[in-house]
Amino acid sequence: MILDNFPRIFQPSLWILLGVVMAIAAGSFTPSVPVLHSSLQAESLRVAAEADGGGKFQFFTFRRSTWIFNKEKHSIHFVAFPDGSEQPFVSSGTYPIDSDTFPLEHLELQLTQRTLSNYFWLINTNTGAAMYLTALRDGGFDSSELFTLER
Repeated sequence: MILDNFPRIFQPSLWILLGVVMAIAAGSFTPSVPVLHSSLQAESLRVAAEADGGGKFQFFTFRRSTWIFNKEKHSIHFVAFPDGSEQPFVSSGTYPIDSDTFPLEHLELQLTQRTLSNYFWLINTNTGAAMYLTALRDGGFDSSELFTLER
């Protein structure tokens, strides 16, 4: 075995390193910056382009779903890729973002990734105004009330 050639004191560290490398290779390790699988990104881009009529997009993935922000139209689109379903994807409607409350130059977008919940956050970095969205099964969105983050 490969690890037999290393001193016994280094073997636990090598096992941990091997586990991290295998987790990254298997795709189960989620880095802090969202990483897109090329097939999901391509399908999401096609769906968003059809729904919004084109534009410049920013993608946020969460498990088997993608939140798509259209920078030109200032809107959000949600696409889910159900596992084992006959449908290749489930697409939501388009959620327009209020440009007065969340101007593009002060808009920060975040995706909750630490829990099993799929929340998409809109934050105005200048005023602290924030809200979150969740996608509904009927293709709509549920949005929180607008609130202010304390600094």
